[in-house]
Amino acid sequence: GWNGPGGLQPRQIRAELFKALRAQEPDKRRIAAEALGAMGERGLLLASRDEPGPGQAEAREVLFLQNRATIQTPGK
Repeated sequence: GWNGPGGLQPRQIRAELFKALRAQEPDKRRIAAEALGAMGERGLLLASRDEPGPGQAEAREVLFLQNRATIQTPGK
Protein backbone atom coordinates (compact mmCIF):
# COMPACT_ATOMS: atom_id res chain seq x y z
CA GLY A 1 0.00 0.00 0.00
CA TRP A 2 0.84 3.63 -0.04
CA ASN A 3 1.14 3.94 3.70
CA GLY A 4 4.29 1.88 4.25
CA PRO A 5 8.04 2.34 4.27
CA GLY A 6 8.80 4.98 1.67
CA GLY A 7 5.09 5.39 0.97
CA LEU A 8 2.76 8.35 1.34
CA GLN A 9 -0.22 8.88 3.60
CA PRO A 10 -3.44 10.30 2.13
CA ARG A 11 -2.77 13.67 3.78
CA GLN A 12 0.62 13.88 2.06
CA ILE A 13 -0.89 12.96 -1.30
CA ARG A 14 -3.51 15.70 -0.97
CA ALA A 15 -0.83 18.23 0.01
CA GLU A 16 1.32 17.34 -3.01
CA LEU A 17 -1.65 17.56 -5.37
CA PHE A 18 -2.64 20.95 -3.92
CA LYS A 19 0.95 22.15 -4.38
CA ALA A 20 0.82 20.95 -8.01
CA LEU A 21 -2.50 22.75 -8.47
CA ARG A 22 -0.84 26.01 -7.45
CA ALA A 23 2.26 25.42 -9.66
CA GLN A 24 3.28 27.55 -12.64
CA GLU A 25 2.96 24.75 -15.23
CA PRO A 26 -0.54 24.69 -16.79
CA ASP A 27 -0.46 20.94 -17.56
CA LYS A 28 0.51 20.11 -13.99
CA ARG A 29 -2.32 22.32 -12.66
CA ARG A 30 -4.90 20.71 -14.94
CA ILE A 31 -3.91 17.16 -14.00
CA ALA A 32 -3.83 18.01 -10.28
CA ALA A 33 -7.28 19.63 -10.47
CA GLU A 34 -8.72 16.61 -12.25
CA ALA A 35 -7.13 14.23 -9.72
CA LEU A 36 -8.47 16.21 -6.74
CA GLY A 37 -11.90 16.25 -8.35
CA ALA A 38 -11.82 12.49 -8.94
CA MET A 39 -10.79 11.98 -5.30
CA GLY A 40 -13.74 14.04 -4.10
CA GLU A 41 -11.49 16.72 -2.58
CA ARG A 42 -14.00 19.51 -3.14
CA GLY A 43 -12.67 21.57 -0.21
CA LEU A 44 -9.20 21.87 -1.75
CA LEU A 45 -10.71 22.82 -5.09
CA LEU A 46 -12.88 25.46 -3.42
CA ALA A 47 -9.84 26.84 -1.57
CA SER A 48 -7.88 27.11 -4.80
CA ARG A 49 -10.83 28.66 -6.62
CA ASP A 50 -11.10 31.36 -3.98
CA GLU A 51 -7.37 32.23 -3.93
CA PRO A 52 -6.15 34.43 -6.77
CA GLY A 53 -3.24 33.01 -8.72
CA PRO A 54 -2.25 29.81 -10.48
CA GLY A 55 -4.77 27.01 -10.18
CA GLN A 56 -7.78 29.25 -9.73
CA ALA A 57 -9.12 28.70 -13.27
CA GLU A 58 -8.43 24.96 -13.25
CA ALA A 59 -10.20 24.50 -9.92
CA ARG A 60 -13.14 26.57 -11.16
CA GLU A 61 -13.42 24.42 -14.30
CA VAL A 62 -13.42 21.10 -12.38
CA LEU A 63 -16.01 22.43 -9.92
CA PHE A 64 -18.15 23.68 -12.80
CA LEU A 65 -18.05 20.26 -14.49
CA GLN A 66 -18.89 18.50 -11.21
CA ASN A 67 -21.83 20.82 -10.58
CA ARG A 68 -23.09 20.40 -14.14
CA ALA A 69 -22.92 16.61 -13.83
CA THR A 70 -24.90 16.77 -10.57
CA ILE A 71 -27.60 18.92 -12.16
CA GLN A 72 -27.88 16.64 -15.21
CA THR A 73 -28.26 13.50 -13.09
CA PRO A 74 -30.85 14.42 -10.43
CA GLY A 75 -31.33 12.12 -7.49
CA LYS A 76 -27.66 11.25 -7.29
